[in-house]
Amino acid sequence: MTSFNLSRLVGAGAIAAVLAACQQPVPNQPSMPTAKFVSALVHTAVRSMPHGITYANGKVYVCNNDPNQNVVSVLNAQTGAKQTEVTVGQSPTYALTSNSGNLVFVTNDASNSLTVIDATSDTVKGTANALGDNPFKIILSPDDRTAYVSLTGDAGVAKVNLSNPSSPVLAKTIAVDTAADDDRSITGLDTTVAQVNPKGNTLTLIDRATDATTSITVGLKPLSCAAGSFVSNGATKSVLVVCNSTSNNVSLIDMTTRTVVKTLDVGSTPTDSVGLAQYVYVTNNGSNTVSVIDTQAQAVVATLPVGQRPFHVFAAPRGGGGPASQVWVGNDKSTFATVIDATANTVYATVENQKGHHKMAFTPDGTRAFITNLDSGTVSVVDRTRL
Repeated sequence: MTSFNLSRLVGAGAIAAVLAACQQPVPNQPSMPTAKFVSALVHTAVRSMPHGITYANGKVYVCNNDPNQNVVSVLNAQTGAKQTEVTVGQSPTYALTSNSGNLVFVTNDASNSLTVIDATSDTVKGTANALGDNPFKIILSPDDRTAYVSLTGDAGVAKVNLSNPSSPVLAKTIAVDTAADDDRSITGLDTTVAQVNPKGNTLTLIDRATDATTSITVGLKPLSCAAGSFVSNGATKSVLVVCNSTSNNVSLIDMTTRTVVKTLDVGSTPTDSVGLAQYVYVTNNGSNTVSVIDTQAQAVVATLPVGQRPFHVFAAPRGGGGPASQVWVGNDKSTFATVIDATANTVYATVENQKGHHKMAFTPDGTRAFITNLDSGTVSVVDRTRL
């Protein structure tokens, strides 16, 4: 089975307008009169349908997700120039760098496999096959010895043994509630892996130590989740925010009791989320906004205008220029990303990219940002010191 992701549907199609350097407003986009505009250094052509992206060892690894492709493009992180290509499985989808920084893990959607790339030599170190139907996103254990891989087409999470990166192997499949009909997001917490189940309207929590699962009913068609943390009475508390794309709300889950403690209305079609300290930032794909959730107050504390069809959202590392704490929003039907000042919770800047933004990666020092442009077949390279 070959999956066709909702995020690809959102990213496809003609662009409504191009944001000029003079920062003219885009039709149907809320006005952002104070936002600074930053142009990209270069838009580097890769293969077709660039999707997942990650940084490792001074390079950027780009998954070309076209079903007819089996190539990861490797770019120089400073210049953005394409250096080489690595042959992997069919339709590479998602890429993640090991905690050690010397390996890159790539899921291959159409060949149901996980490829391990040596980031020092840009060669394939090993491949885990027969993971299950349409592997998508990866979560790693802190010691890089275990990967949890979401399966879009199966009612399960693939647990992969990476003890020997040259011979990775499926250790077991952990059952979840239902197979997915869209991208199946998976999120790593300290002791738990959280898996949303869009078809079953549930969230599955997987205990990292025992593989035991807990199912929690949330809203309609959950697509992502992210945690915010805060200190209360001397103890660190964690609240998981689940984006329910069809019911236009988010479910707040107390991770101590593992129960839904509150449901908050947000914008239309909440799709993706990222946590930063006590706040969780939620993209509202149908409203062209981002909702800021204060997990301590259990309230929406800001609704920010962004571009058209915001889908993915990322917490940027400190470094570069502009506010010390930043959240970057990819707008699938605008040719710019939106930068949020995560201290003031206001829109700070817009950054040029090309059609069909999809994923982002950053250098560890924060000086470069990289944006895959699904519809344009390019990667936009941004100098963050210009912010």
